[in-house]
Amino acid sequence: MIAFKPADDGDGFVVTLYNPGKSTDSFSLKPNKGSKVWKCDTGENKSGEIKTAVELPGQEVVMVRF
Repeated sequence: MIAFKPADDGDGFVVTLYNPGKSTDSFSLKPNKGSKVWKCDTGENKSGEIKTAVELPGQEVVMVRF
């Protein structure tokens, strides 16, 4: 994890994840019961719900929002 911050619109939080390795890895987030986790872009726009673990391709950055 390289960043954790409140969402700019005040609705939730944004986590920026980075995988420094060369192979794909995964990361699990467990928000409060009833909350959802979303993949998001750099503008913090939701782009798809994440039901289980976040897949982190090697040497890439992924942003999630919850």
